[in-house]
Amino acid sequence: MPHLLRWLVVAAAACSTGHPPETGAIDAPPAVGDAASVDGAVADASAADAPAGGVDAPGGVDAREADAATSHPASYCAYFLTGEIDLVGTDGDGDGAPNGWDHCPNNPTEWQDSDRDGVGNHADPDLDGDGVPNAADADRDDDGSPDAAEAGAGTDPADPTSVPGLRRFDLDLGVLNAQPGWYRGDFHVHVEYSHDSDAPLGPYIPAAQSRGLDFLVITDHDVFEAPFDPAWNQPGFLLIPGLEWGGGGGHANMFGLRTLNDTVSDAPADIRTSWHQARMQGAVQSLNHYGAQQDRWDATFAAAPDLYDALDVIEVWNHWWIFNSATNEPSIALWQRLLNQGHHIGAIGGGDSHTETITLGQPTTVVYARSLSVPGILDGVRRGRTYLTQGDPFTLANPPALDFRIDADGDGSFEAMLGDQVAAGPLAVRVAVTHAKGPIVLFRNGVELTRWSGHAVDADVVYTATDVAPAGAWYRVEMREDASPWSAMRLFSSAIYVAAAP
Repeated sequence: MPHLLRWLVVAAAACSTGHPPETGAIDAPPAVGDAASVDGAVADASAADAPAGGVDAPGGVDAREADAATSHPASYCAYFLTGEIDLVGTDGDGDGAPNGWDHCPNNPTEWQDSDRDGVGNHADPDLDGDGVPNAADADRDDDGSPDAAEAGAGTDPADPTSVPGLRRFDLDLGVLNAQPGWYRGDFHVHVEYSHDSDAPLGPYIPAAQSRGLDFLVITDHDVFEAPFDPAWNQPGFLLIPGLEWGGGGGHANMFGLRTLNDTVSDAPADIRTSWHQARMQGAVQSLNHYGAQQDRWDATFAAAPDLYDALDVIEVWNHWWIFNSATNEPSIALWQRLLNQGHHIGAIGGGDSHTETITLGQPTTVVYARSLSVPGILDGVRRGRTYLTQGDPFTLANPPALDFRIDADGDGSFEAMLGDQVAAGPLAVRVAVTHAKGPIVLFRNGVELTRWSGHAVDADVVYTATDVAPAGAWYRVEMREDASPWSAMRLFSSAIYVAAAP
């Protein structure tokens, strides 16, 4: 974001910060009250004591966990299919790969699945999934170093994190909480290794903890140095390695990298190569503050529309909304347009902080993850199990929490959560919010469907509505400070999807 806006808020650093609700596996949302008619939909509302935010076993997770109990061949790699990781010790299957970087849990012969097809790299006859057999592929792991050069350098030609001349990040901070639950973090953070920050890494951790955050993703511009900083290894707090990629044509974040991955070229072919290399390492690909670089990104995507397919998430909320709405509104519009085209892309936010005292955790991205760990958070983000929230201005107190679910089979149990897909047809929606502010709005395909208002500020409420979902639809929720146009966003969700027509 522009530096002038970034430093206009320095005065806020002296203000006290509130403490958001504790995260992890949390209680069920409030019970639904008596029915009433709201904006043409059937809706319920009630104040409640229990926090919203999710329950221990949302729909979509159980089905994937069941797969872990099936019998699989020795080459099987579960992580990208089920989200499973090893939880025992530091190398649960004894293959030499730390649990946090092992795509093939309970498999002592494989640790990477770069094309995410469930078959480990060393057993996969086409490990990059490009249709060219490894034997005929001059660079089978697509790391930019031909297999012949890797043989001479002593690196592994089947491992895209093993690259001649590049340091690999191997430290695994482990599983900080093995319980499924909602975890709070910031996906856009700069420290002193960025050209536009002089803030050391160490102070960010207590600052994040004071704001109720469970993790930070460090995304310095064009460098990959922070993961090797001695301050990285601090017990009890999760740091995720990343990088803010990009030249003059636009910026994008990569989360979960193992090596430096960057290009100064904005040529579509070079962008495609760089993003593919990040994916091969297992990283999550994001597009940053699109609205601030809209003309340049639009030209790039017009020349290479396949780059949309490389996006896992879009940063729809960058920095404080009151200073950056002109960037964020176009970013939301792009995200909605892609969802209307059939893409399943999660929404995230980031403070874009360059010091620990200003925009850290503003907004906060809340992720439903199977565990508080690097692979756990990255899996939750890939699956679109996210919502964004911000507490009261300056104090950060009372950040709204959300539990948004759908019952598509009429059994009265709202099994589908953020990121899930349901069948077309009649369905019921439940939206539970704590610390409600302005109107709570339910959107279908980017168009307002239902608006709930009249609740007291900071009330805990539950609303329900019914709809007949067309094939290929999607639903999301947002809440702003008040009903006025361009009011500051306070809560924004990823989508729940409806299956496309066969």
